[in-house]
Amino acid sequence: MMTNVLISDSTGPTDVISHPQSGKTRKGRGKTTGLSIQKKRKCSDNGKLEVIIPPDRTIAVGPRANDFVTELSVKVFQHARHDVKNWKNVSNLAKDRIIAHMLDTFQLPDTQHIRDTILERANHLYRYRRKRLHDHFKKFATEEERLQNKPKEVNEVEWKFLVEYFNSNDFKRMSERNKTNKAKQELNHICGRKSFQAISFEKVRCILILVLFNYSSLNNVI
Repeated sequence: MMTNVLISDSTGPTDVISHPQSGKTRKGRGKTTGLSIQKKRKCSDNGKLEVIIPPDRTIAVGPRANDFVTELSVKVFQHARHDVKNWKNVSNLAKDRIIAHMLDTFQLPDTQHIRDTILERANHLYRYRRKRLHDHFKKFATEEERLQNKPKEVNEVEWKFLVEYFNSNDFKRMSERNKTNKAKQELNHICGRKSFQAISFEKVRCILILVLFNYSSLNNVI
């Protein structure tokens, strides 16, 4: 039986949503802490969780794919600072710590492909969090207001750097270039939180299961 693989990028802070009728507020999904994964590790035989990273794909699939993304999101939040221009400029020490933790948490071979996959997914999560910070930045009209309204997930040094960077001409040119490239994108993702790679993997797996089932049925008839 196939298992649905959800690729979750929910790494942001708790959202507070106003109720239009009662005037009350309710909290949305909070910041991921990874405590549930630590509990799952205690229940495993060797303290590690099983996850699949296919040799021809750079993504985690299978029943523990969500746990993989959740734990990676926590480690990116803990180690990757935001007082740099992009993920490429995050220190190698921080990246090495992220890789080491993921190899210690999940049953994965220590190969270059696995390491590259961890870093590629970490890059994606880092960029997602950076986008959330830029969305917060755009809520305020002046630099003074922006500096006074620092998000909780970054410190003052990081936020000051980001305010200056988001205001820079380099960032604005890059942002416009990204918008133009996205407008040219012919294939849109309409599958929710599942990535194209995860969907492709599941389809191939379904076909293989169907072929094996038909082959087995044919042998039983014979």
